[in-house]
Amino acid sequence: MTAPDISIPRARLGAAILLSGLAGGGADLLSAFVVYGLWKGVSVMRVCQSVASGWFGKAAYEGGLSTAAAGFASHFAIAIAAAAIYVAASCKIRVLIKRPVACGLLFGAAAWIVMNFVVIPLSAIGPRPVPPLVPLLVSISLNVLFFGPPIALVARRFATSPGAA
Repeated sequence: MTAPDISIPRARLGAAILLSGLAGGGADLLSAFVVYGLWKGVSVMRVCQSVASGWFGKAAYEGGLSTAAAGFASHFAIAIAAAAIYVAASCKIRVLIKRPVACGLLFGAAAWIVMNFVVIPLSAIGPRPVPPLVPLLVSISLNVLFFGPPIALVARRFATSPGAA
């Protein structure tokens, strides 16, 4: 016997996208605050300004609270956009809903690759050298563990089986 087909109803897509984006963005940002705050003593404002540097370059670090707010908002806009891609894909690729943990881990890895090899090089930051191994592994791990899975798990919560309300 096969498992019932599971999908996100059209009426719930907007909420699935918004809340999964907020979950993935929030978990990712919180993990960055904790890890970089404890490991390197980086302030919450500086973490947010680093996101804003994609728009403003090095000037983001001199912009105070306004560039930190722009980075915070940009981070969540990117997370919601990524969640929209995941949720939209899950409408056609059912395994994304049926296996949210495994697919979320893979999505987190894919998101890290896209951000670091496409988005950041095209931003005001520009191409960056590959960091040393430990910071590289920390960066990848944070995205894989704290970005993709929350998006996938929240998206899964919005899914229903056929005939369910």
